[in-house]
Amino acid sequence: MEMTTNSHIEPQDDGLDREQYYMNQSGSSQEPDLSNKNAAELVEALAVLLQRDPFPTRQEVDVYKKAFYRRKVYVENKIQKEGAEFKEDINDKIEVHEERLKDLLSSFKDKSQKIREEEEAKKEANLEKKQALIEQLKKLLVCTDEFGKIIVEFRQLRENWDATGDVPDNVADELQSTYSKYVEQFYDLKQINEEFREYDFKKNLESKTALCEEAEALSESDDVIGAARQLQTLHRQWKEIGPVARDLRDSIWARFKEASSKVNKRHQEFFEKIKAKEEENLEKKKSLCERIEAINTDNLKQPGDWKKATTLIIDTQKEWKTVGFAPKKENEKIYLRFRAACDAYFANKSTFFSRRRSELDQNYIKKQAMVDEAESLQDSTDWKVTADRLIKLQKDWKEVGPVHRKYNQTLWDRFRSACDKFFERKKENFSQGQGEFKENLKAKKEIIAKLEALMNEEDENIAREQLSSLMSQFRSIGFVPYKEKDNIKEAFRKASDDLYNKLKLDRNHRKLDNYSESLKEIADSSKNALFRERDRIGRILDRMKQELHTYEHNLSCFTVDSKGGNKLVDDMKRKKKRLEEDIKLTKEKLKLIKVEINSSDNED
Repeated sequence: MEMTTNSHIEPQDDGLDREQYYMNQSGSSQEPDLSNKNAAELVEALAVLLQRDPFPTRQEVDVYKKAFYRRKVYVENKIQKEGAEFKEDINDKIEVHEERLKDLLSSFKDKSQKIREEEEAKKEANLEKKQALIEQLKKLLVCTDEFGKIIVEFRQLRENWDATGDVPDNVADELQSTYSKYVEQFYDLKQINEEFREYDFKKNLESKTALCEEAEALSESDDVIGAARQLQTLHRQWKEIGPVARDLRDSIWARFKEASSKVNKRHQEFFEKIKAKEEENLEKKKSLCERIEAINTDNLKQPGDWKKATTLIIDTQKEWKTVGFAPKKENEKIYLRFRAACDAYFANKSTFFSRRRSELDQNYIKKQAMVDEAESLQDSTDWKVTADRLIKLQKDWKEVGPVHRKYNQTLWDRFRSACDKFFERKKENFSQGQGEFKENLKAKKEIIAKLEALMNEEDENIAREQLSSLMSQFRSIGFVPYKEKDNIKEAFRKASDDLYNKLKLDRNHRKLDNYSESLKEIADSSKNALFRERDRIGRILDRMKQELHTYEHNLSCFTVDSKGGNKLVDDMKRKKKRLEEDIKLTKEKLKLIKVEINSSDNED
């Protein structure tokens, strides 16, 4: 006896729409990538989707709805964190686009309801048609007309049954079972011509054998999900095919059942593997959450500490993106836990740097006041009182915390310069070594005279050697009287520059040669010393650029008439030109440091 409608093997139902679940969890390429779309684009894309034929499913629409509200959370977080600094794009005006989104969702709901009602109405109409066909079939079973007429009506009846669409799900199986029962009874009627009966059995056997072959091929398919879906179609077709000979019914059904079992088993194993992988992903994500949660922001005292922690956070976020989905019931929870940990860290970081900026600003105000006071005292002649006050300021300076890096060196240079100027004046005024200063002045003048005499030396090699020696001697001599300091310095510069010009030696080039040698000594001590030297030269360069800007600004303030013969203007132009040369030289020094650092890296 052939198995009837309720005997075929269906995939085990675990309460999940497996195909949709797989699509959602495995990141199917059929789901659009909406991660980079703004609110306006998401709403517009949904509007286009709702114009599609066939009409989209609820799952398809939910993808856009969820993406919109994720975008809403993102924009609200940006506004909360950045406040007035956040420039909200018109395409992310959530309150504007959310109204349209709700209208679209309401329209979708109404149209979906209408479609469902139409489909149910069609199914009810189909149910009435099929019930009428069954009644016709029952009448054929008791009809006494000639067999030729009966068989024609029977074939037409079956064609009409096959052409009629779906009926309500709650009666489908029972209706099909009733129909199959009467069809089988029709074939079993003794009045049916034996030859027709055997022919029909043969055709049914051929059809069911073909279904068996298709089912067996599906058990070898690489597309496990597609195979399970196609198997359902084969089962529906099996129900619609009439019976085969009694002695073959059990064997043909057993073959189809075995092939179905293989497909269902592979389908089940496939999802078990997915679930196992999802559990593994959940454990990985828990570990990443714990990594973030383990960061104690109370221990992050310096910007460098926060920089290292932020790098760890960003690396962890990148790693998170490489981990696949967790189980559906846990996926959203673990994501919210991870996001909460990251948000908490960045909120604490924002608080720290906001507080630090405030502290730096307060320190700047304090140090600026100290610089102003020191500069106001640098020309004082009240030696004892002023010296005590400047010493107190120097002590207080050390106790004040850091200021913004871009101001730090400038403030320090101004403060130190003001202190140095006062104490040099004080030393010159009160030093018992005034005679020594005068002797130093005399010695420096003699060296300058020798430099001027070298202008007449015909042997350039001798001149170069003596120039180097005399410059070293000049630098080794101590202080001169304060009032003569600038004059002697200018005389030395002029004499040395004249010799450089005569000997065709580039002054900066010579300085770079000497500096290159000193860099080798620095590099020999440690690589960190090279970095410190680079930072020091960088600060000097920034200071010189600021000074050059000051000269340029001051020169722009003079009129054309005053520029014609004003000694102050000429002196400023000369200093500006000299400063431009020094900036060029300093940039070359930075290049030399970079070369030395790269060389050190290669040796490592």
